[in-house]
Amino acid sequence: MLTILPQRLKQCRMEYHIPINEIPNLCDVKKSALNTWESGERVPPITGVYSIALCFGVSLDWLCGLTENRYTEVSVSATESAYPVNDEDFKMLVPDKVSAAVSCLPGFTNNELQEIMQRYLNIETRRAFWTLEARAYIVVLTRYIKMFISAQTELTNVQQQRLQAQRVELLLTLAKGRTPTPNEMKPYMKK
Repeated sequence: MLTILPQRLKQCRMEYHIPINEIPNLCDVKKSALNTWESGERVPPITGVYSIALCFGVSLDWLCGLTENRYTEVSVSATESAYPVNDEDFKMLVPDKVSAAVSCLPGFTNNELQEIMQRYLNIETRRAFWTLEARAYIVVLTRYIKMFISAQTELTNVQQQRLQAQRVELLLTLAKGRTPTPNEMKPYMKK
């Protein structure tokens, strides 16, 4: 457990390309504490482990290396309850409303994308349509993008590129009902 926990803490953050200095805005965890946990210098308290699990929708058992099942209905539902995504979030996430998003998703019309978003907002269709991984992904990316939008009015070029890539990643997740592959993301990433 003591060797796998630091790896998995870091894995949660790195898979979303979230710099360590931005974690305090997403989770109830200080940057310095997370740094020592990820490096294995210190063992986090259970409240810290829980905060990371809730932030990323992963199970405590997975974080601690007790199972290979990263997501459970309980862990993802807890994250969705703690950080609900609503219609206003989707409107804020998509530049120039839905029409700009459609240009990122060839083959989708405005109406289709709005229907997909509504399918996520309805809890019954959400559970039927999306995998646990995709549901966790939607919540984390939505929170991260909202944090960027609300915390900084003037973004650097790199931050703007990262924000746009995260928006596209979220829209691909919504459209396909699963996490996009690196190859699907390649056309949207700057070299």
